[in-house]
Amino acid sequence: MVISLENNYKLLQLANIFIGEYGYNQVVINNYSMYSNIESWFFNPNNKYYQLIRVTLNDTSKVSFEKERINDYLDFFKKQVKDFKFLDIHIGNEKYDINNEEYDHIIIDDNYYDGIELKDIFPSIYGAVKNVDDKTKEITRLISSMQKAVRNRINRYKPIATYIIMGICIFVYLLSLLLGTKYDKSSVYVLLGADYMTFTLGLKQLYRLFTCAFVHNGFFHLFSNMYSLYFVGRYIEENYGTKKFLLVLFVSIVVGSLTQSILSNNSLCLGMSSGIYGLFAILCLDLLIDKKVPFNRFLPMIIINISYIFITSIAWLGHLGGFISGYLFYKIYKNKNNKPLILLLILMVMVLFIKYLSIKTISPFYIGTDNDIINIYDKLGFHNYAKSLANRLINIYTKYGGQ
Repeated sequence: MVISLENNYKLLQLANIFIGEYGYNQVVINNYSMYSNIESWFFNPNNKYYQLIRVTLNDTSKVSFEKERINDYLDFFKKQVKDFKFLDIHIGNEKYDINNEEYDHIIIDDNYYDGIELKDIFPSIYGAVKNVDDKTKEITRLISSMQKAVRNRINRYKPIATYIIMGICIFVYLLSLLLGTKYDKSSVYVLLGADYMTFTLGLKQLYRLFTCAFVHNGFFHLFSNMYSLYFVGRYIEENYGTKKFLLVLFVSIVVGSLTQSILSNNSLCLGMSSGIYGLFAILCLDLLIDKKVPFNRFLPMIIINISYIFITSIAWLGHLGGFISGYLFYKIYKNKNNKPLILLLILMVMVLFIKYLSIKTISPFYIGTDNDIINIYDKLGFHNYAKSLANRLINIYTKYGGQ
């Protein structure tokens, strides 16, 4: 865009703040010859105070002439956001006339401010507008800064972690297919990290409460989970960030595994479902409460997950545990005073671990599966480990008294 130097660099000073610090996107730029000035519009549907902001060099006296155009913009953006609010920012130092402006607004310039108080909402805008001697240098600096902020935002919200996790699941599945041509499939799943109480609790291989998520039983199991993860995982990672996405996913996996193991027999637990249901809880709450999720976009994923429950012997207890975890994370992420909720989540995980570790009986034992796993290790060349595993399993049978 072509920008004249006179005062327009001040608009860029504000644009740099809203784009770089407050996560807004610049959506409209107008240059009207009748005013010889530029205005910019900034949109951030996730800001709970003002979703749409206009920054203009026009003074408030011109608002009455611009009202029809402004209202057209407002009508369009109101359709995108619930509880929509608009802020009109004028750069200048003219005296404010209350009759000229019906919208929430401020007038701002170097050492000048008039209008509504924004210190608790946008504190960085105070002092952002200032006179400079070298206007060309200032414009170059501001444009470079905004471009960098946009690049960082794009890179930050690329759902790379979602794709990496999908890749690991697919790799493990292909490995299970390869090993499954030679060995029993159930034994291969345990070998690759499935949650099997004889090994997880008996041998204290607690990592299986997590690694089980990357092992899948058959193509349809893998497809349904990866299809769901592709949609809900990308949504959570893009809207909440990679760290929050991974935290929800991993905690939900462990909670789901613990819940399933505590409340069921010694069954083989595997798959990403409990983690996905943790993410799914946040998606549903965003849909029902914030209403910022397009329902039709996720309808196929919802149908597949509901269908899968009815056509398989699914570990629904694990799903329930994952969903509860996701619900608590949603409340944590949406509330500033979230320390009690964080403590509740930590307490829940600790209680589940204590309950799990206090289990006294593993029933039933699957001796054939255990022998298969020992033989696989032996055939793969881990002879000493296979012998050690056989001895340790005998001790487990004695300690936990299975059938």
